[in-house]
Amino acid sequence: MTEKTIPGPNEMSEQTEAEFFKSMAHHFLALAGARLIDAGPHVTAPPLCASVSLPGVEVFVDLTNLIDIEAEIKRKNKELEKLNKLEATKQKKLENKNFIDRAPEAVVQKERNNLMELKKHRLAALTRVVELQKAQSERM
Repeated sequence: MTEKTIPGPNEMSEQTEAEFFKSMAHHFLALAGARLIDAGPHVTAPPLCASVSLPGVEVFVDLTNLIDIEAEIKRKNKELEKLNKLEATKQKKLENKNFIDRAPEAVVQKERNNLMELKKHRLAALTRVVELQKAQSERM
């Protein structure tokens, strides 16, 4: 049996990540019945897709002719609510003078980085909601 070590975050360049995902394409097909269409920083989301945003990567699953747009909009709105709460909590923590004064700079910076990631995820989710709403109106 062959083992593959999956690199952790920040261990690969965008190009290396794309090559890694492309090398794993046969596993996507075998395990999920999903076909990898493309990978890399140039990839854009299909008009109708489910998506998930993870640190350093966004995954899009083309659901054209398969998607319940209303259900996907609801799912994404729930995700947005969760992200908004998390972002507000992080923002409040970073606005707390006691936290800033007492915490080591590395901890404060980590919180700032986490807040930036949350903002990216929230923007990605919001963008998907807008795209889905547009696709929904075009179907009507």
